[in-house]
Amino acid sequence: MKSRIAWTSTSAADDAALEGLRDFVSALGSNDYRLIGGLALSLLIQAASDLLPAEVTRRSTADNDAALTEAVLAASGIDNSLRTLAYTRTAGNRWERRRSSGEVSAIDIVVPSLKGRRLLSRNVGNLVVDALPGVLCVLHNSPVPLEVCVTLRSGVEFDVPVKVSSPLGLVVSKAFACDGRSKDTDWTDMWRALEVANSVGFTAEAVEWEHPEAIDAAAILNRHLLDPNTVIVELLCPGLGEQARQIRTTRVRALTQRLVPDFRGTVA
Repeated sequence: MKSRIAWTSTSAADDAALEGLRDFVSALGSNDYRLIGGLALSLLIQAASDLLPAEVTRRSTADNDAALTEAVLAASGIDNSLRTLAYTRTAGNRWERRRSSGEVSAIDIVVPSLKGRRLLSRNVGNLVVDALPGVLCVLHNSPVPLEVCVTLRSGVEFDVPVKVSSPLGLVVSKAFACDGRSKDTDWTDMWRALEVANSVGFTAEAVEWEHPEAIDAAAILNRHLLDPNTVIVELLCPGLGEQARQIRTTRVRALTQRLVPDFRGTVA
């Protein structure tokens, strides 16, 4: 996986996301965080592009999603820092800035849930944030440091050093998102995350699976992706024809068997 990647924007949404990424990293300074969500996955896809099947491509999103511990968030001063960069806090944990193109750069911050489920409106300092399952595992694993060399549609260039969640962290956090929402973008992102994890050599025997949230995520993935009575084809394969659906479904199930431990039937 490359540590330095080039990203040439092809849309207003790309511009907004990449400018938002630069602003977010600047606002956080030296504080510890992990970039998660769709943009994080797209960055890892770009970094692993030489190792991935051609059909695994990044998707556009204007959102920057990041995970921090409560202690780091409370001490970060990020609200003031983003306000100085012309952002407005539109929700407890969301900041937005409208660009000249009309697109909006959005920054969402989440913290770990210690209850195994999503906890809404948790007070952290002067902020009100969501606590999500899977985030503790994301922060437990070392980040993937990337240098992103950006070229906007205007020709403006800049570099952003960013700490991206590990591939396994994205698999785990996305598993909880899929279990709770079941949007087609969540499931297609899950397929992409499994492809990235496979490309860098993760297996079901990886020590990272021993984290309690990773164990729970493995159970979710086995239930949804390997149980023959669970139908997720429509969510995994939006817009694909019958043959392409069969190929994608077979591929995802093979990746799950290769990468995800099956704790079903294990005696505690």
